[in-house]
Amino acid sequence: MRNKILSTVFSLLSCGVFILFSSNLLYAQGLSDTARDQKEAAIEDRRDAALERKPQTAEQILEYLKDRASQIKKERRMKQLLKFKWSAGISLGHEDNAANDAFQKGDDFEQTDFSFNWQPAFTKDFTGDFGYRYTNQEYFEQDTLTTVDHALNSTFKIYPFDSGKLLLEPGFEYEWLIYPNDVNSEYEQYKTFMGFKLYPSKKWNYGGKYEYSHKIYDKKAARNPAEANLNYPREDFRNSLELWVKRFIGPYAITLKEKSYRNNSNDEFQKFNDYDDHRFYLTVARSFLKDQKLYVSYTSDYEIKAYVSQKGDEGIGRHDQIIEHKMNAYYTIKKHWTFDYALTYKKSGSNLATGVFKNLTNKIGLTVDF
Repeated sequence: MRNKILSTVFSLLSCGVFILFSSNLLYAQGLSDTARDQKEAAIEDRRDAALERKPQTAEQILEYLKDRASQIKKERRMKQLLKFKWSAGISLGHEDNAANDAFQKGDDFEQTDFSFNWQPAFTKDFTGDFGYRYTNQEYFEQDTLTTVDHALNSTFKIYPFDSGKLLLEPGFEYEWLIYPNDVNSEYEQYKTFMGFKLYPSKKWNYGGKYEYSHKIYDKKAARNPAEANLNYPREDFRNSLELWVKRFIGPYAITLKEKSYRNNSNDEFQKFNDYDDHRFYLTVARSFLKDQKLYVSYTSDYEIKAYVSQKGDEGIGRHDQIIEHKMNAYYTIKKHWTFDYALTYKKSGSNLATGVFKNLTNKIGLTVDF
């Protein structure tokens, strides 16, 4: 009897489990079907929405093309406004007369450079270039010659005519030159300038620039005629004008340039820093090798300095004549890497003994830019 009762209970439980399992299975299958239906419905809705957005008539197609062109224009505009450039480099060099004086003492130096520029194009005829520049030139033995140079600059490029043959370049620069081991030589300098370039043909272009600069020495005081220090810093004021012409002959670019300026100082002792300067340049440059990987330029210039009141050794006004030859070579190793070399020879003649010297500089470096 007991076994019969247990058999009946077990049968009932088995039926219940089967019914419960079947119902859960049907419920799960129902959920699966529902989810699949919802997914298919969502896909269908997106397809319908896409079809609704897709232009169907000529007017809709035209409106679609206008919107697309406007979007492309906005993206291109943003790219033009967010154009940046930076470069960094390191160089090693040697000068056989580092101080440019009559003592002819040479020294090795290390130079590091860094610059960062924002170059937005506001319109096709109006662009800008705003940047920061850092240069540290450290001498190994004559540490008083070591300099750290910081500069902020801004330049605008303006094409006033549709022909694009005239370019105007107004700008401003602030420079702070630090001598870590010779604070009396430190100064700050402000420059404002206006430049222009004219492109009459593919073979000729011309240019020029006017610049006004104001230099303030941080620690060096102005002096009176008796050589006594005054209670305000020495300041120099300079007006500069340069003109140049460039001619392309085959692969060569030949440039002639003349630059003149007058330096006026508030230092009244013998008006030591008041002089007129005229400098004449001749530059020949061209590119070599496949993809123009090697660029070489040679510049020779002749400079004349005529001092307003300072006397030479013979008791007449001091005047200097300086000849300089410079050769630069730049070799592009790969897209962003450049190897560079510079050789400079400078010879100064003067009717004042301290203005007579020679200097030869060799410098080799590596630059990366993006």
